[in-house]
Amino acid sequence: MNLLERRLFISFFSCILCAACAQTPAEWDPSTSVMGNPVAVESASRVIILGPATEQVDVTGGESVAFAVGEKAFAWKFDGSPGVTRVDLMRVAPAGLLNHS
Repeated sequence: MNLLERRLFISFFSCILCAACAQTPAEWDPSTSVMGNPVAVESASRVIILGPATEQVDVTGGESVAFAVGEKAFAWKFDGSPGVTRVDLMRVAPAGLLNHS
């Protein structure tokens, strides 16, 4: 990641913190617990901007990541089962936030 991208992420993350709504436990599907858990956007260690062309992202087990989609965001802590190597973001994102399959 180059310096411009890092600055963009930091700036965008700062804006997201003001406008984002974190996924609440009431929206959480217990069947996704093997993939991790929803967390507050503010607790994420980094932000990944999801666009229409995004097909996959790389994260590390134990990492908390905020995912930004337009002006909205959600965050997930990838601390589920060690056997899980792929997580479908459509299953863990708040309903209606992601619009591509």
